[in-house]
Amino acid sequence: MSREIIWRDVSRETWNDVHQLWLANETRLNAYAETLFALNQRINLISRKLSLDDVRDHIFHSLIPICLFKFSHHTILDTGTGGGLPGIPLAIIQPENHFILHDKSTKKESALKEIISTLHLTNCTTRSDDLNNLTIQEPISLVSKHAFKLDDFFRRSRKVNWKEAVFYKGRDFEKEINASHLNKYFFYAWPLDELGEFFSEKVILKIEHR
Repeated sequence: MSREIIWRDVSRETWNDVHQLWLANETRLNAYAETLFALNQRINLISRKLSLDDVRDHIFHSLIPICLFKFSHHTILDTGTGGGLPGIPLAIIQPENHFILHDKSTKKESALKEIISTLHLTNCTTRSDDLNNLTIQEPISLVSKHAFKLDDFFRRSRKVNWKEAVFYKGRDFEKEINASHLNKYFFYAWPLDELGEFFSEKVILKIEHR
């Protein structure tokens, strides 16, 4: 493993913490899962191969960063959100933060607005545009679940004033980090293999500006 990446362990207690978060918010998280699953039959928001239980696994996955660290900013951009993963589960758990759900597809944005309305979420707004064209001047935190290769993200997010970025990645993410990135950012990685079969080869990656 690269010495330029700071690896952190994930304990079984973390899984228990996420499980308790789920139980405390089960009604709203299940409502989101069912709404997303139903809409996905009409609009391709996530893979149509996923069962309702698979969708719940992805929602559970979305909650993990909350139990690893605290976001540095109250405005959080979820870019490439698709059907609202991970932004909507995070917004359900953290009503004190404002979440911008961003996807370049206007059809997906319309579906996101329907989900937000159905769940009565008051801390979410939506944006549809290519990431290249998205401008946010205020300092923000950013999340993204399997939407971008890192090189692509760094190149396309230059107009977004993100101070930390949290990515849901596979264990091969190191191939996406080139030498020039190592001089600009700190990389922290939490492997999730110990949390069960669904999480095998998955990593939470946090990137901060040096």
